[in-house]
Amino acid sequence: MSTKLSFTSKLKFLEVDIDGKEYILSEISGAQREVFLTKQSARMRFDAKGNVQGLRDFTGFESNLVSLSLKDKETGKCVEVSVIETWPASVVMQLAKEARKISGMASPGEAEETEQPKNDSAASE
Repeated sequence: MSTKLSFTSKLKFLEVDIDGKEYILSEISGAQREVFLTKQSARMRFDAKGNVQGLRDFTGFESNLVSLSLKDKETGKCVEVSVIETWPASVVMQLAKEARKISGMASPGEAEETEQPKNDSAASE
């Protein structure tokens, strides 16, 4: 017996408040995900056999994903990495964790902890 898969093309999102300013943390598109993963793979160190040994550079590791995902609610523009990098590490880490979850890139343990995001075409504009 086959199972029917059903999806929506509307991006999921969460509302975020940072110091009284409102933002939208939105699921990234498939194209954005590929760009992000390509950039991340360039950071990896490999051994002689091609096995991943770790990361060479952590600069922007989480802030790049947050920048792709986080939009100023008022302007609809993505928040610049340079702004995100001024925020406390705990804020950036939590935003990155939520961005991974909402975009389907979370580890199994992370994915189980998320609140249910909303679907709305306004967040994808």
